[in-house]
Amino acid sequence: GPGPPTEDALPMGPDRPLLLAVDLGRCVVGVALYDAEGRLESFASARDDADGANAVGEAAARCLGARRATIVVCEGTGRRLAEDAFSELDLRGLVAGACGGPHVVSAEEWRTALLSPKERVDAKKAKHAARLVARQLAGDLEAWPEDLTTDAAEAACLGAWACSELKWRDEAVAARFGNGDLRMVAKRPIVEVS
Repeated sequence: GPGPPTEDALPMGPDRPLLLAVDLGRCVVGVALYDAEGRLESFASARDDADGANAVGEAAARCLGARRATIVVCEGTGRRLAEDAFSELDLRGLVAGACGGPHVVSAEEWRTALLSPKERVDAKKAKHAARLVARQLAGDLEAWPEDLTTDAAEAACLGAWACSELKWRDEAVAARFGNGDLRMVAKRPIVEVS
């Protein structure tokens, strides 16, 4: 008969739904991690002048720890960067087996949904607005794992938009005043996790 069950044969619990949003760049990247309720759990950014995919792996590893992403959404200029980043995540064991590959979206897609026309006039204004929205999203975290860079902020916005698309969150992503301006949220203390 068959021998004792190997570790591979033991049933593993299903991966809890986790969405990893990635703001891709050639050298500098940002990532944000969301739970199935559409709440921001963590964010990180990293730089690797030689290999942007490696930077994605480093930042994602800090967010995920021992967990694995079930959905990966990338914002970037090309499918190639997204595929390279996804391969790196897969190599590091940071994506669940059922995660078929990266969903690639343009910045315009989430910016059109989250930002007002005047906030999207140019890249500089859009990035500033993204930082304000991301501060709101990160406002529920007691402390921040690191500084909220523009890249991590854009990943946080992308992730919140993706969670809305997936119906993981109902409430509006951005809180605004009656005049349409984004509400300001103070930065949180940074507590480095050793």
